[in-house]
Amino acid sequence: MDIITIKYWVEGTGDISDTSHLSLLSGGAPGAPKLGYDDTLIVDANSNLVILDDLWAWGYNSYGQVGQGNTTSPVTSPTQIGSSTWKQVVTGYEYSMAIMSDDKLWGWGKNSDGQLGDGTTVQKTSPTQIYSSTWKSVACGFYHTLGILSDDTLWTWGLNGNGQIGDGGITDKTSPTSIGSSTWKQVAGGQYYSMAILSDDTLWGWGSNGNGQIGDGGVTERRSPIKIGTSTWKFVACGVAHTIAIRGDDTLWGWGINGNGEIGDGGVTTRLSPVQIGSSTWKTVAAASVHTIAVRGDNTLWGWGQNYWGEVGDGTTVQRTSPVQIGTSSWKSVTCGFFSSMGIMTDNTLWGWGRNWAGQLGDGGTTNRSAGPVHIGSDRWKSVSQSNGSHTLAIGGL
Repeated sequence: MDIITIKYWVEGTGDISDTSHLSLLSGGAPGAPKLGYDDTLIVDANSNLVILDDLWAWGYNSYGQVGQGNTTSPVTSPTQIGSSTWKQVVTGYEYSMAIMSDDKLWGWGKNSDGQLGDGTTVQKTSPTQIYSSTWKSVACGFYHTLGILSDDTLWTWGLNGNGQIGDGGITDKTSPTSIGSSTWKQVAGGQYYSMAILSDDTLWGWGSNGNGQIGDGGVTERRSPIKIGTSTWKFVACGVAHTIAIRGDDTLWGWGINGNGEIGDGGVTTRLSPVQIGSSTWKTVAAASVHTIAVRGDNTLWGWGQNYWGEVGDGTTVQRTSPVQIGTSSWKSVTCGFFSSMGIMTDNTLWGWGRNWAGQLGDGGTTNRSAGPVHIGSDRWKSVSQSNGSHTLAIGGL
């Protein structure tokens, strides 16, 4: 797979920064694309296909979270949403958020607590633009949303009964609300709490904290961001009530509830402060209800936590309290949801495993997959996000 980034200045023609694949864009590729400014493509040099940043969804859809304009459920195979191109997708419990290639934010699905951010509590079954600003990234909790604007400021909205929005109160917000004046790099949402990395690489948390999921050493609810330790951090992921993060030195740390071994420290004891997981270095991690999936520094895949449905991916249904390696393939990204997991290998193929009652794995059926990862669709995927509400979004193309 030859991955090439190409910039378009005008729709369909002109000023391509990499001309080595120009023939593909001038009619050599089936269904030649029509793109706008600054769009990105992936080119498969072997098959001469241009891979667009298309948006696809599948799984549970009773609130329109699959984005097809209806509530038909389940959707068991990847289904394209419109014809626009996209940069980032994330999934809340029963809703979806995504950033289009023009940096505008869109949301759809359940909206009972204002989690879509469009100023209403009305359910949306098709993508609806949120706010008029441009965005760098977005993250979802169960019923609240966090986003970083193009100026790196933090904005949040949705359910706020535990202070998970971080504005100092507990009033729900149906539109994006500014959180201070600091600048931020990354945000993550848990069930009723939030974690974020400031521009100086320090880690902050707020919201529900009854299981120590914020990591400040206690169990006190925090309604405004509070700094966690003095270390520097690269990435943080939230489950229902456990948190997994990668430090500046690429080591892995976890804290919060641990009854199913989801922290990965070899036990089932709740941790109120970060504890190191092994001594390896790591690239990325995803946390779900009661299990965790991660990619190590050597691109190998590892999982731990509850495994009743095979969601850890090791081909068993045995609970794992420490990381266990999943096969020997190379991986670049992972996501996990309600007792299921998905990942993209370094060859851009998409794989899923675990529970599949609502078609959330996208393999065309609803059969659970406990024997390990199953190949989903083609080999043209860039990113994937799976929710605890059993639906999945992905950017790529079939």
